[in-house]
Amino acid sequence: MIEPCSANDKSLTLEYLERRYGLAPELLADFEFYASANGRVILGPKQIDPCLSPDTAGLLIARIGNTVKPSTNLLQLVGALILRNFVALERENAVRYIKGLDLEVAATEIGDTTEGYVLLKYLTFPLGCGLLQGTHIKNMLPKAKRIDVRFL
Repeated sequence: MIEPCSANDKSLTLEYLERRYGLAPELLADFEFYASANGRVILGPKQIDPCLSPDTAGLLIARIGNTVKPSTNLLQLVGALILRNFVALERENAVRYIKGLDLEVAATEIGDTTEGYVLLKYLTFPLGCGLLQGTHIKNMLPKAKRIDVRFL
């Protein structure tokens, strides 16, 4: 049976997205947050067939553990609306990211972005999630989404 997230998990997720990325909670007001295995938060319609699993009914948007980890799906979906904590990659690093490699970026590329999970984008295209630690970005792009890019 599909269970909505606890009010605490939903609130934690919305507060994180607002504080970290500047995303207004109203952006997701028309959707329901569902709990799935291993602290996964699934975003789906408010009315779902009770025979469906949360993973089938919606889109994985975050995992809740010691902190909230946004999914690449979410960051790609709302990337154009993210106001802070993103890194605009140069072409070479965008290609490396899409291939699944970790990145070293110049401090000037980071700007006022703070350490933690960040949106990585190329030009206006949201690519996905990375974990910024100093000038190192750990690649969080799921293996299924990685490709060997030759042209960009």
